[in-house]
Order: sequence, then structure tokens, then C-alpha cells
Amino acid sequence: GTKVFDEAHVQWPAEFINVGIGTGWDSGSERWFDGVVDDLVIFDSNLSEKEIQTGMNTGPDTDDPDLMAYYSFDDGTAADNSGNSKDGTVNGALETPAIGYPEPVTVSAWVKADTPDHTQYILDESGSSVYGGGLSLSVTSDGNVAFTSQDSEYSTVSNTVLEAGTWYFVTGVFDGTKNMVYINGALDAEYTTGTQNIRAPGEMRIG
Repeated sequence: GTKVFDEAHVQWPAEFINVGIGTGWDSGSERWFDGVVDDLVIFDSNLSEKEIQTGMNTGPDTDDPDLMAYYSFDDGTAADNSGNSKDGTVNGALETPAIGYPEPVTVSAWVKADTPDHTQYILDESGSSVYGGGLSLSVTSDGNVAFTSQDSEYSTVSNTVLEAGTWYFVTGVFDGTKNMVYINGALDAEYTTGTQNIRAPGEMRIG
């Protein structure tokens, strides 16, 4: 894609479980992604490393029945390019409809982070009413990528530290038993989960 958003976020309508891109909650404070997010994709399945690499190079197959949402941001809007009508509007933020708790799940996006000084959320479902849980993909204050599928107790953190000002294709995958983080299509870290607590849904935001 060619269009990206700085420190904007997506919030889906109140009648749905809301999803946000580029913002989330950390220690009771809202945290925005300090950088740019592009081509964010959510699948209702756990993609293989080969499928992740294909998506990194060609983008998602919009005919894939497991594709839940795809935000290319190419035209400067929050249009859902998956065909699932999870469209939104831009008003200093983006507003779009819900994901919920898919299991398994894959979330990926191209990101370019500035020097981090706090946790920065690429996508986060951990609004104030689900503090500490929910689907989340973020960059830590140390520059690692963190992925949570449902319960933050089993958050998986990458070994790779992102360099400021560099584009990366980051992916979080939950296959039903493990949380995995991929950087540029290569498996970077994984963590076997126990029984995950699913908290009451709150807002989920993007970018």
C-alpha cells in the first residue's frame, strides 16, 4: 500500500466488539503507535511461515475464506478490502466493526516505528474494560514485537529488536496452543499457552 497513518487509531462501532489499530492501553494509559502502520490483515486461521512470506511479498488473497479484515489504507480511508464490510470512517482516527476472539488467529502488518519510549500498539483489544487481555500486537519500550492472542499472561515477545525508521513485516499467530511472532516472514519467538482467560470485550483499535 501507499497510504499510512501517523498516531491515528481505529475504533469500531459500539454495537460490536471494537477493534483498534495503532493505539491501546498500558498501565491505565492510552498508548499510540509512534510511527506508521500499513496493510494490516487479520485471518481467522493460523498461517504457516510460507503463507506469511507470500502475504508479505504479494499481500493477502482477498478470496481467502479465512480473511476477516484487510486495511490497505491506500485511498486514505478505513475501507475494509477483504469484502467483509468492516469499513469505517476517518476522523483523526479510524472507526470499523468487530473481530472478537477468533481461534486460531493471524494478525500481520507492515510497520515503521520511531524510537520507542513506551509500549506502542499496532492493534489492541485491551481497552479499559479488558485491561490485561485480548488480541494485541505491539512494540515494547525496548523495541521488541509482542503478541497476545487472548491472555496477556502468555504474551510472546520477539527476540529481534526493531530498528527505528525501518519497515518490518510483523505477524502474530495463535494456532490453538502456541503464540508465535514472525519478523519479515521468519519465526522469531514462540510460547506455549496454558488456559487463557477471556475477559469481557472492550474497544479494539488500530494505528
